[in-house]
Amino acid sequence: MTAGAERIEGFDLLRAAAIFGVVWIHGCDTSVWALRASGLAGAAVPLFVLASFFLMQHAALRHPEEGAGAVLRKRLARLLPPYLFWSAAYVVVRAAKHAVPAGAAPLDVDWPAVVLLGGASYQLYFIAALMYWSGLFLPAILWCGRCARGRGMAAWALAAAGLALLWAGQRIAADLELAPAHSLFVHALGLTGFVPLGLALALGRWRWPLDAPRRRALSAAAAVVAAAVAFGPLPSAWRPAPLALALTVWAIYRDGGPMPEWVRRISTVSYGIFFVHGFFVEGLQTIAGAAGWPLDSAFAAVAVIGLAFGASWATCAALYRAPGLRKWVS
Repeated sequence: MTAGAERIEGFDLLRAAAIFGVVWIHGCDTSVWALRASGLAGAAVPLFVLASFFLMQHAALRHPEEGAGAVLRKRLARLLPPYLFWSAAYVVVRAAKHAVPAGAAPLDVDWPAVVLLGGASYQLYFIAALMYWSGLFLPAILWCGRCARGRGMAAWALAAAGLALLWAGQRIAADLELAPAHSLFVHALGLTGFVPLGLALALGRWRWPLDAPRRRALSAAAAVVAAAVAFGPLPSAWRPAPLALALTVWAIYRDGGPMPEWVRRISTVSYGIFFVHGFFVEGLQTIAGAAGWPLDSAFAAVAVIGLAFGASWATCAALYRAPGLRKWVS
């Protein structure tokens, strides 16, 4: 993944791992073991938020001359067309599945939720949230890109705001119960704090550049913290935030060569895998249910997750290579 002309190789590994974590979360519900093992995957979506807004702020720092309209148009041009296309695809597939029993009533589609909240499938709320967050935080992003003097204070203020939002969101979201099609509101409470934290990390890296030995020391320290959080006694509910932050710091300050080619191939289409994996997770679970194959064992759940991930990657890799279709998956 690139930040301006610079490629942050660590982000490729984080994106590849995070997208597998997303597929695991959505495919683990049939097995108690797989569900318990999903604790580490809770950092997956926070990692995507941190990386996305780190890069958005980094771009604003490199190109402060760009206006709000240009920045927002560029952002929406990448997010909105695939979001609408895959939302429509999910509605069509769900309507066809709903109509399979003879005489079944038409699928009741909550169109406002589908268009505005990502209600066509359980993962699409995130793309809608990215668009809303981009508009909401755009003034701060542009101001920090243009005002060199205030970047240090802005970094600290954004970090403090992000931590406060995470704490408040965690407490409030626990008491909310909403329909699945409206889950954006619950998820946004738990994730919005990562937006200013991603901005703060970009500002900090720009404002306080480190030499190679200090970068290596900070990256190593972040890796140790990530391992301690992942395998330590911290309650699972509070594990995703520090784990995601530690891994992001590791990636930002990592010194090293390129990631293996297979990591880059997954990272390149991780955006598309995020969109399409729901078809394969639900499809495989539906086929297994119709065939009477139990999915409550660890082996069966992992098999479904692995097959869904592999099929999602293969589909997106094929679309990525097809002329004119790359924009739907990358």
